[in-house]
Amino acid sequence: MSKLREMADRLIEEEKLLPPTGMVIVGLSGGADSVALAHYLQQKVGKERLLCVHVNHGLRGEEAGRDEAFVQDFCQKEALSLRVFHVDVKSEANKTGEGEEACGRRMRYACFTSCMTGENDRIAVAHTLSDQMETMLLHMVRGCSPGTLCGMRPKRGRIIRPLLRVERGDIEAYCRDEGLSFCTDSTNLAPLYARNRIRLQVTPVLCALNPRAPEAFDRLSRQLIAQDELLRQMAEEALKKAREPFGYAVEALQTLPEALLLRCLTRMHGEKDAVMPEERHVRWAAACVKEGKGSVPFPGGWCFCCDGGVARFYRPQKTEPFSVPLTGNRFFLPDGRCFRLTVHEKKFHNLLFNNGFDYDTIAEDLILRTRQPGDRFCPVGKTEKPLRQWLAEKGIPREERDRLAVLVCGTQIVWVQGLGPNQAFRITAATQTAGTIEWVAQT
Repeated sequence: MSKLREMADRLIEEEKLLPPTGMVIVGLSGGADSVALAHYLQQKVGKERLLCVHVNHGLRGEEAGRDEAFVQDFCQKEALSLRVFHVDVKSEANKTGEGEEACGRRMRYACFTSCMTGENDRIAVAHTLSDQMETMLLHMVRGCSPGTLCGMRPKRGRIIRPLLRVERGDIEAYCRDEGLSFCTDSTNLAPLYARNRIRLQVTPVLCALNPRAPEAFDRLSRQLIAQDELLRQMAEEALKKAREPFGYAVEALQTLPEALLLRCLTRMHGEKDAVMPEERHVRWAAACVKEGKGSVPFPGGWCFCCDGGVARFYRPQKTEPFSVPLTGNRFFLPDGRCFRLTVHEKKFHNLLFNNGFDYDTIAEDLILRTRQPGDRFCPVGKTEKPLRQWLAEKGIPREERDRLAVLVCGTQIVWVQGLGPNQAFRITAATQTAGTIEWVAQT
């Protein structure tokens, strides 16, 4: 058995990379790695479960056309299904402000994803142990967090990397043994990108010092992934305990060890933005938590804030006052939000309606509006106070208070988003019809 088959079989079994059913979409560039992967997988899962996908990025002129023709010829000879996509990376990168490398990666994976039709489908990409070493070195010199130092994972969502423990030399040996030809991307041989410089100038030096350096990086990656997974679980548990309606309790976060706090803040940011934040921003946010106050701007227009005992990420936005009458059972607000009113007749239990109100008491048209000066409110079982005071005591962020929806009947407040119904409109034993209102969509 070849080294490639041995290592790929073991990784697939250990990480359960391949479900028993479903399509396997293989990213086929025409290079040695992707050709070897496609050839290996057709024997592993069968030709009928394999779909090869080639993405022409429109960046390398005649060479890109050559690669596309090669892939078409390869798939025809091997009797493999193939889809070819043409994308204009340069134009897209100019529009978005991304680098061409990052933009190409995003567009490429979008093409792969578009080919998926079932729950068990997987996207197989041909990253190798040599790629893993380069990735870890690249992250290291860029000053990454411990989580990203792990490098690539064998499985991320429905993306799998069966060759992640196979060195580039073993890939080439597999191609020779199987009589497989492949294309060489000339841009990989020029130090145009940071990754290429690491591949051409750094890794040869490290491998000269230790010929088994790739294996050492593999062991390090696995150890870091195991530790990172433990930290992830601990962060999830800590955030679950600290959760508040509009963020997370600062007091609970302050009790966490620094490493766990940093991970929690990174995860909080991830709930809002898929882009990994820079470590310096996360550390500035941690300093705010320790102080119990302050704010930090994050890339992408986000802001982290500690205020009123609550830590949260938000995107500053100006909300114009609104006043929307009830039409049907839905309120559509000018900013795109939609609230739904549901009326429940006779059969309901009081405890199910913490957010409900006595619909029998509604004598005038309902209006959904923003808060106004002089608004007073009395939550169920509490005393009446100015609405602004209740919002502050509830820990509702300042930047959210002017966006909250307030349901009124005539001059009386019926319900406030985040606070529930007014005492005067509470559900009682005599209630025959109950109303509930909830945010259902952002259009």
